[in-house]
Amino acid sequence: MGGFGALRFAFAYPELFSAVSAQSPALIVDSPEELNQLGRPEAAEALAPLIGDPINISHWKANDPFTLLKKNKNALKTTAIYFNCGQSDDFGFETGAAALDKQLTSLGIAHEYHPYSGGHSMTYFLSHLAEVIEFHSSAFARKR
Repeated sequence: MGGFGALRFAFAYPELFSAVSAQSPALIVDSPEELNQLGRPEAAEALAPLIGDPINISHWKANDPFTLLKKNKNALKTTAIYFNCGQSDDFGFETGAAALDKQLTSLGIAHEYHPYSGGHSMTYFLSHLAEVIEFHSSAFARKR
């Protein structure tokens, strides 16, 4: 849950983070109520240890990056944000990544989003690691 966790903490506590990155973050656009009714699709099953089974709706809402982004949108305008996602993600997280890109854009929050070919694998993550490190290096240099 690295990508989800990074976005969750950066969006919840923007005063603590100058930059955040995520590769294939576990972002789900369905509501927790819908997921409870759908019978645990694969993406929700992967998140069960974090969100409960059935999904704990109040816990979900308190930790959902989309909700936290809306809540802290003004403070996040100074945070450097980068994320990417394989367009054949094994859990379907490319839908959530595209939705996050759309939400950030609609809120006027600068960010980098890169949809790439590939799935949810170590091969995918390692193939984009250098650009993630470069993103942070540049973001930290700008903040000095």
